[in-house]
Amino acid sequence: MIESAKQKCFPKDTPVAKELFYTPYEKQRQAWVTMVQNIMQTNTNDDLTSILQKMCEAEEIPIKWNKINKPKFLNFLRHLMDYQGNPTKDEQLWNLVSNVCKDQKEKKKSKTEDMKNNLKTGSTVVEKDNELVTQGSATLTAKNKARKSLSSKEEKKKLWTNAIQNLIQTNTNEELMNSLRKISTASSVLHVKKWQEIKKNKFSNFLNNITGYQMDSVNDEKLRVLISKALEDQHIKQKNEKKIAKGIPPKPFQKENNAEWLSFVTNLIDKDNQKLVSDAGQKITARENIPKSWNGIKKADFKNFLQNNLGYEVNSAIAENLSDLIAKALHEKRDIKAKKAGIQKATGKTKGKKRKSDTDNLKSAVNGNNAKRIRNTVELKTHKNESCNPSSAIINVSQTEEPCCKVKWISIGKMLLRAADNKELPLKKFRKKIIAEYLNRMGTAVSDKSSCSETLWLKCQSKLSKNPKFQIDSKRIRLVV
Repeated sequence: MIESAKQKCFPKDTPVAKELFYTPYEKQRQAWVTMVQNIMQTNTNDDLTSILQKMCEAEEIPIKWNKINKPKFLNFLRHLMDYQGNPTKDEQLWNLVSNVCKDQKEKKKSKTEDMKNNLKTGSTVVEKDNELVTQGSATLTAKNKARKSLSSKEEKKKLWTNAIQNLIQTNTNEELMNSLRKISTASSVLHVKKWQEIKKNKFSNFLNNITGYQMDSVNDEKLRVLISKALEDQHIKQKNEKKIAKGIPPKPFQKENNAEWLSFVTNLIDKDNQKLVSDAGQKITARENIPKSWNGIKKADFKNFLQNNLGYEVNSAIAENLSDLIAKALHEKRDIKAKKAGIQKATGKTKGKKRKSDTDNLKSAVNGNNAKRIRNTVELKTHKNESCNPSSAIINVSQTEEPCCKVKWISIGKMLLRAADNKELPLKKFRKKIIAEYLNRMGTAVSDKSSCSETLWLKCQSKLSKNPKFQIDSKRIRLVV
């Protein structure tokens, strides 16, 4: 076996392949030297030390020496200077090198396995953490749902009790009063969906469960209608309260809107009774239904309203006559509002001009020949501790003069944020709301709203940023209590 390896690896005529060896860099050389030194430490044969020393000092080393095989190693030994092959020594050297390479491979494998195990343990820990987080979030969502359901039940109970108490206070019929009192003493509450009437079967079952209540079909139907209307009114009130808290003007109740429409139509009939062709006006006032957005209703919509709600086919001439009368009356109403707004604008402008003219007159008086006389009067009027500079006094008077209605940005901001969820809002939404509320309180109609909103927003930011109760971020604003 050794002789065949010798014949194969050490032919005398053929040159050694140079591409099997290379001059290493310092790091690679250092690794090679440490490997050979480890072999020298484990070696017990003194004859091999000189060869190992030559291997350490060699300028060229084998390519991929950590994965070297026996023929390549023997070629490397032949490549070393002043070395003559000896089969026994070659075999001993190869055994030493192969053992060291095996040990290094096993160490690398163990390291990679440890790394894999660590990664697996880390992933299992992360999975467990994720499971715990999901379990925690599930429990939190369940708790939140339970809280929401409790709060919704309490709100429904409150609405129900308020509606019945209002009916007891306002109602005059004794039979209905007695039945309402019995309903108020009931242990349970009838749950009704928002903006829906109470169903007959549900209401009858609810009344049957009340102890000591005597059923009466006529009174029960009246009660059902009354309670459903009262609940609707309560819902509308609640909605309007939320809008007021957010700074949005609330819409009028349906009853108020109906009353406004009926008064408008009756006034129109009283004024233009001769021009009306038929009794359509009386039928309009007799019905509870009113047209949607009647302040700006068109002819086609008004004709559809007459046909659908009054229950008879309306002549086109009558519909046009009525729509023309309504359009004329609405136009007059708008003109009166516009005139009032114009008068308010004009009064505001004249006040501003007067203030400017007064300050200009005062400045000219100071700059003119009457400066000495003004200084003397100021000295007489001022106290001992106060300064008697006439120009500064005049300027202070003009600067401290404020408008009749003073609006504070901080109070508006607190009101809006207290009404919001978690007392915070996005900046864009907050900007729209606070500027709208400011203009509403000031009562000013601005022509160029874009430039006005920019200037007002800058003023608002300068005021709120100085107050520590407002936390302003790049996207949100929050109220700190």
